Amino acid sequence: MASAKDIKKRIKGIKNIQQITRAMEMVAGAKLRRAQVLAESAKPYAEKIQSLMQNLGSSVSAFEHPLLTKRAENNVALILVTSDRGLCGAYNTNLFKKVQAYFRENQDKKISLFCIGKKGNDFFKHRNYDIRYYSPSDNKIMTLDKVNELVDKMINEYTNTFFDKVLIVFSKFVSVMNQIPTERPLLPVEKIEEKEDRRVDYIFEPGAQSLLEKLFPKYLENQLYNAIVESYASELAARLVSMKNATKSAGEMIDSLTLTYNKARQAGITKEILEIISGAEALKG
Repeated sequence: MASAKDIKKRIKGIKNIQQITRAMEMVAGAKLRRAQVLAESAKPYAEKIQSLMQNLGSSVSAFEHPLLTKRAENNVALILVTSDRGLCGAYNTNLFKKVQAYFRENQDKKISLFCIGKKGNDFFKHRNYDIRYYSPSDNKIMTLDKVNELVDKMINEYTNTFFDKVLIVFSKFVSVMNQIPTERPLLPVEKIEEKEDRRVDYIFEPGAQSLLEKLFPKYLENQLYNAIVESYASELAARLVSMKNATKSAGEMIDSLTLTYNKARQAGITKEILEIISGAEALKG
């Protein structure tokens, strides 16, 4: 058994760790609330542009655009959204497994990675994957300027047939306890047709085709930005739960070590009393 002094030192160290995990839990909780508000505030715009794309799509059914063109999927661009920091449970690990599974299922294709977040870049860089782009998130949501820059790059490379398909892999935020690694196609843009019973004839000025060409980049930017916002909320939720569990485990460990410390201290006191009594008996003899 370790000495009472060693056990006391361990208890002190675990208490210090517990203070850190509790502080990180509180910070993650505060940031998560803001991230949820941001995700909710982005929904009206997403719904409006989705509705507009549906209306335009039903009006220009015969219109073909390079971003609508489907080709044989020989070259694939995969945009992976991860975190910059760890201590968020299995958040990043689940995304890595999702990407590796996609690579195994599509070994006949050439796949290039576009990493948003330091953890994803570090993981795949050391495993000799083809990383074409990397941007750290700096522990916050990627700015719209960077989102627009990446979307422009994807549009340009898809139009020039460098890639035949573009995917986003991110963590979909369902609740604080549930985040789902999700694979979502970005390019080619799927034709969004409005249901027959909801279809309405509109007059567009300028024409629907002209509007659709201008809306494609905005629509893609919105898709990518929403994926990044959901990933950020998922990261914070995973960190909140992870730090809460770590704080709880530290408390249980402190209780266990305190019991061990008390037993060791009691054994030491008993030993000292026995030595005193033995000494006193020896003097009498």
